[in-house]
Amino acid sequence: MFIQFRKFQTMESLITEGVKLLREYMQIRNETPHAIMLSGGHTPLPIYNSIAEYPFPVSDQLYIMMSDERMVPDNSPENNLAKTSRMLSMLGIPSTRIFKVQTNLPAHAAAERYNNDISAFFTNKGHLTLALLGLGMDGHTASIFSSQDITKGQNNFAIAVSHAGSLARVSSTSRTIAMAEKIVFLAVGKEKEEIVAKFKNNPDSVIAGQVVKDALNIELWFAE
Repeated sequence: MFIQFRKFQTMESLITEGVKLLREYMQIRNETPHAIMLSGGHTPLPIYNSIAEYPFPVSDQLYIMMSDERMVPDNSPENNLAKTSRMLSMLGIPSTRIFKVQTNLPAHAAAERYNNDISAFFTNKGHLTLALLGLGMDGHTASIFSSQDITKGQNNFAIAVSHAGSLARVSSTSRTIAMAEKIVFLAVGKEKEEIVAKFKNNPDSVIAGQVVKDALNIELWFAE
């Protein structure tokens, strides 16, 4: 597995490149639907906020899906989709082109519905052009925390995940993520330097690396 590594000297330069990346992929014009997978968490928020401040035209074939979602109310600060809502609104992307985890349902029922929505998208000749993902301190990505989570999702596009000490979640699977034409991991902070080096030098030893082992175009972006 080859991972292209990009180290940014400042957070501002990473944000600038992140905006440029999303703009490029959001403006792809195809006859068939295409989707971008967005990460939750805090790392990509400055990118989303920058786009919300300075929106641009996007393709009318663009769909949005989240890498994962916590089972909390839609207006909760822990809700990943909510963190993107201002950006998506300013870009004029209608709710009919946003894949949403139904957090009012039990996690397993929400995962089944999210799985079915993604499956229908691919069945209708949709394709995933970009996956923007985070990298946790423990090496997880999306809400895939273990090899068991990877195995559980082998035949699904989304699964319910329970992780010790945290909220129940719905996560996209390695099967879904690997379908992306390009995958970009974002990691920020000196405290992530160790896991970034481990991922870069020995990806099989990190859960995120195991998740994308079948992917062809992977980049890892890091800013201290």
